Amino acid sequence: MTANRTSRARARVDILLARSRTGDDMSWHALAACANEWPDMWFPVVVNHRAQWEPARAICNKCPVRTECLEYALAADEREGMWGGLSPEERKRLRKERAA
Repeated sequence: MTANRTSRARARVDILLARSRTGDDMSWHALAACANEWPDMWFPVVVNHRAQWEPARAICNKCPVRTECLEYALAADEREGMWGGLSPEERKRLRKERAA
């Protein structure tokens, strides 16, 4: 992963932590299976290659707060990274399905 993507992944984690400190309900994040994992896994370099998502998806699939994570990502319109077990493209499709 490039230094820039690593920085963005770290920044995303910092944003999550800041939101939890500022009152947004991010309490679920402390229970997330990814909380102690390296964030680059959720922000792969080649985002349209399915195999790039599989390591993160495997952890998400076992996560006790997967639903909360996904709902957060949909509400916050997260456009990068894996959230709630879904890639950005998968979340985009889900948004369209829910809007129909």
